[in-house]
Amino acid sequence: MKNTVKSDVASDNSVTGISSALLSGTFFRPSEFVTTTYSALSYTDSIVELAFEALAPYFAGDPLFMQLPEICYETFDFPIALVPTVPNCKVLELFGGPGASCSDFGARFIARMVSRLDPASSLCAAVRTLAEANSFVCAFGGMKQVLYLDCPSSAVPSSLPENIVISDKIPDDAIAVDWRNTAFILGLSIPFVYAALHDAIEADRAFHSKEVFFSNFVISQSHPELLEAVLFARSLGAPIGKIAVAESVSHEISDFLSGRCDAPESLSGLRLLFSDKELRESLAAWSASDAEIEASFVRSLDKAGYVLPNKESAACEAVRFLHFPVQQSIVVMAELDASAD
Repeated sequence: MKNTVKSDVASDNSVTGISSALLSGTFFRPSEFVTTTYSALSYTDSIVELAFEALAPYFAGDPLFMQLPEICYETFDFPIALVPTVPNCKVLELFGGPGASCSDFGARFIARMVSRLDPASSLCAAVRTLAEANSFVCAFGGMKQVLYLDCPSSAVPSSLPENIVISDKIPDDAIAVDWRNTAFILGLSIPFVYAALHDAIEADRAFHSKEVFFSNFVISQSHPELLEAVLFARSLGAPIGKIAVAESVSHEISDFLSGRCDAPESLSGLRLLFSDKELRESLAAWSASDAEIEASFVRSLDKAGYVLPNKESAACEAVRFLHFPVQQSIVVMAELDASAD
């Protein structure tokens, strides 16, 4: 078992499966995506069933394939709100999970995988933000011998469960998780499938008249993989109209959106649509007050039974992320050209 978090991509994961990438510390990215369009999944609006249908093709040959339904059921067992925005639009409220972070989905999914793959091993994860740190603590806090690795000073919680420690060295017997896999799981399975299809079902599958917004705290500079995953989903037929992204998602995307370079191959069909001012106005239609967000965050942690002494400060961090486009970055709205491959 490798004991370093690798930056390379496991190019043959379409054969070896997600479990192999998880155990080897690599980032799972299949060599090709399923050809079935996501509109074929519209027979149900159950988040567990949708997650299973979306993820099952990527578990072909994986030792955990038979346990995938159970993993999905255990992962997505907390309320997930769809908040109305402008007419015909809803946004997936991602501060409703145990860690009040978009990372909750992927973190919980991987935690359930790890508990089945090698429950005796310690686990390491390199995280970059306080949101990821809280998701990690909430998802893995109940497991044995969990090691919390390579945490930037800005993301260090004030208190941690006894089984979670901060270290700059990975034990030889540890599973070193590439944290980007949480973004991949999230991008593939939940926000676009559930929000888009739920909305479409309510409108008699009128996909063309629906728009699904992904707030900037979902696709931010911390998770550029989410944008890539959503773009892949759109190319497969997912009913996604517009995507909110921070201009600082990556230099490549930023340069393209500002007209300083040609579109990278994976972003063909992406074009500038709305200005920062227009995005602020659209967000104002659904954004709760800072106090409401903080209170919701704390209630979520309390209800889930997690004892995190730093949850109030974490709630403030959640608010900061919510107001990221207004305070820290020029944010754009991007629309995928309907004719893009």
